[in-house]
Amino acid sequence: MQSQNTGLLVIYIVGMLAVAVAVAFYVLSRMGRKKEVYGARTAVDSEDYYTRYFSESGVEYETVKGVLESLNSSTSLDFSRVDPDEPFSRRISELLNPEDWVDLEFEIEEKFKLDVAELQPFETVRQLIHSVAILEKNE
Repeated sequence: MQSQNTGLLVIYIVGMLAVAVAVAFYVLSRMGRKKEVYGARTAVDSEDYYTRYFSESGVEYETVKGVLESLNSSTSLDFSRVDPDEPFSRRISELLNPEDWVDLEFEIEEKFKLDVAELQPFETVRQLIHSVAILEKNE
């Protein structure tokens, strides 16, 4: 009886180790993929990002800065390296977890005091920033 329990315990431990190795491999491969996709791009601060992509758009600097901060704090991706017109449906979405999107919604609601359900649908960082800006003006 005791050898049977010991055998089950060994099988359980080996199974848990296999799961841990698989999870570690998955996490490391995602980290490597992020570095491969965006690591070569130069990170810029929010002022440079604003100047480069939004200075002539009519969107306030604080909105751009706030959305970038929300994206960066709710995900593990440095969005200052992401082109604002790159669709989330391409490389970006495969690098984010579903929890990242939920965290982003909470972050935007808290930072801007907006109801994210009122945001216009967005496919890019630029569209998200413009959607937030529109809601800010309507508040």
